[in-house]
This record gives sequence, C-alpha cells and structure tokens, in this order.
Amino acid sequence: MLTNRFRADGSRYARFLSFYIITEHDGHWGVQLGSSLPLPQGMA
Repeated sequence: MLTNRFRADGSRYARFLSFYIITEHDGHWGVQLGSSLPLPQGMA
C-alpha cells in the first residue's frame, strides 16, 4: 500500500511503500507486523 504524509497546508512531503501482516488470534484481529520504506522523490 502507498502511504503519504502531508503538511498542515495539505502539501505532501513524504511517500512510503508499506505492508502489514494482519492475523486473528482467539477471535481478535491485529497487526502482527508492519513495515514501511520511503520512496525516492518522483517515484509512484
């Protein structure tokens, strides 16, 4: 998934390629692992 970070004025200052592993244990769902890598400016 692509994740963006924005300044208060609405302009984007960073973009990340992120992934999450979501699991279910005893009827409860949660994020088991999450990781994000910054994308170089101008990509995606």
